Amino acid sequence: MKRLFSCFWSVALILVSRCTAEPLTPGISPLAGVIFINEFMASNASAVADEAGDYDDWVELYNAGTKTVDLSAMYLTDDFTKPMRWQFPDTAIPAGGYLLIWTDGETSEGPLHTPFKLNANPGEQIGIYTTTGERLLIVDTLSFGSQKRDTSYGRIPDGSIDWQFLSVPTPGTKNTTNLSELSGTLFINEFMASNSTTITDEAGDYDDWVELHNGGSNTIHLSN
Repeated sequence: MKRLFSCFWSVALILVSRCTAEPLTPGISPLAGVIFINEFMASNASAVADEAGDYDDWVELYNAGTKTVDLSAMYLTDDFTKPMRWQFPDTAIPAGGYLLIWTDGETSEGPLHTPFKLNANPGEQIGIYTTTGERLLIVDTLSFGSQKRDTSYGRIPDGSIDWQFLSVPTPGTKNTTNLSELSGTLFINEFMASNSTTITDEAGDYDDWVELHNGGSNTIHLSN
């Protein structure tokens, strides 16, 4: 009888494991490398407001593929042990397009608002998953550390493996470094903020001044 019960329990476990959509070891989705967690902000105090005027956490997705991708069978989470925390509504991302999700814990504010928030300090996780109906598959995942206030963290360029802090967030648009092509060439090289008797300008006044230096090999026009 004990052996029979043991066999029955083993069969039950097998049946349960086949029914669940959250196996211990997820596979890799065909959409991995196509749909990316592209940018996010976990400490939004005054940078980007949602449709209700709230400054909340957000996550931006990017479709690097050549076809529109339906997200309705996908899930977003902030905890890899709970990969199916929030299912996407009936929505899609066009090829080369972006989708902004508000991770604010305020689902009543719209279909693209999750029931969880992001933890800026000490940081946490973001994951996108999908299912085949029998097996869970990873689309993209990210573990992040402490985040800066009103500063997003994004891939440069979009969909790449390189992440940078962005002092000028770009939700819903192409990620950029916010740096001019002249960065590293044209410098603020010297200045004086309290000029009483040292250097006069063309009018003979002792005024504050700033010196620029061109560290490159070509003339730089400053008209713009």
